Amino acid sequence: MKVCETFVGFQGEINVGRFAFFIRLAKCNLNCTWCDSKYAQEEYVDINIDDLVSQAIHFPRVVITGGEPFLQKDDVAKLVKKIKTKNPDIVIEIETNGTIKPVAIGSFDIIFNVSLKMKNSLNEYEHRIIPDVINWFNEVGANFKFVVAEEDDIDEVSMLVKSFGIKKSHVFLMPEGKTKEEQFQRMEGIMEQAKIYGYNFSPRFHVLMFGNKRGV
Repeated sequence: MKVCETFVGFQGEINVGRFAFFIRLAKCNLNCTWCDSKYAQEEYVDINIDDLVSQAIHFPRVVITGGEPFLQKDDVAKLVKKIKTKNPDIVIEIETNGTIKPVAIGSFDIIFNVSLKMKNSLNEYEHRIIPDVINWFNEVGANFKFVVAEEDDIDEVSMLVKSFGIKKSHVFLMPEGKTKEEQFQRMEGIMEQAKIYGYNFSPRFHVLMFGNKRGV
């Protein structure tokens, strides 16, 4: 697999504070203006799946992120199956931009955290919103995260939530910002909007703790 980095840390978004082993896979099919992991496009090494499994099985939670993990969807399916076969108790989260449908991974319970991109990402609509893929993730009970830069972005969030019938209990608003200062500047206003609309709020815990730093 093309792996940008692995590290041990705490989940910073949605399931905040969960101790986990992180696998950041390389490459992405989108180009978000505010992306904080652009290095994943170019920095990677090829690692055997079994070598990743041998590390991952010792942790209670494994987070597969990117880049966009499902550019390597066949290998992701193999990785998940092998991890869950060796240690069924491990919780696996996969973070995705929701544009590529995964390969079937059997009856294993996977937490999908789908970060749908809005116009503030500067990706073209037809590249970032793929209806049949979004519907698939919605049907399996995925979480949907929206990176919000301005309060006006909430209108687009609500339009997408209504269009795809996403349950509000599965919607998370997260402030855009690569630094602590940017996070604190936006958090209060976005939290208020989340309360008004009945959405969840997720901070970027790792940014608040460590700033714009890798491997946390």
